[in-house]
Amino acid sequence: MTLRDALLAGLNSLPGTREFHLHVLVSSPRKHGNLFPFANPRPRSYLQDILILLSEQTTPDSSPVFVSAIEACVYNIPTTSCAILYVSKVDSTGQATAPSPTPALVRALLLFYADPATRPISANHLWIHVFARAQNQYLFPNSSEYPNKRPLSDIKLCAWWKRQFSTVV
Repeated sequence: MTLRDALLAGLNSLPGTREFHLHVLVSSPRKHGNLFPFANPRPRSYLQDILILLSEQTTPDSSPVFVSAIEACVYNIPTTSCAILYVSKVDSTGQATAPSPTPALVRALLLFYADPATRPISANHLWIHVFARAQNQYLFPNSSEYPNKRPLSDIKLCAWWKRQFSTVV
């Protein structure tokens, strides 16, 4: 199963019939030496960048509108059989049909990497790190000006992440 397939399966949990367009960009693994700057010798590590963009088409005649995006990185440390999934940005435009697809998309991403059967890298241990800082917009410029967008406060954002992890675990 590919990451795109897992994300599409996660979106199937949303009620009703909706037309989504999913774009998943994953870079090739490349050497990354700055993960442990004070380790001597530095362990060999590899980095993959992930960008997920989701658009929704509300009617057959309308054009798709971006509704959610996720930016993440996967670090692979083969010498210790460990991996780190770092979710650096999650953003929405506020233009999605309710309920928002963002939580389902995030849960599907976390579940894909947390499950050793679907994880695309061989690692016995996985750490998931998130950057949770409330901002009006991250990946969609000027999205905070859209009246239906409801940015969360820092406390509500941490509670939101806790719910996502609790569902995955």
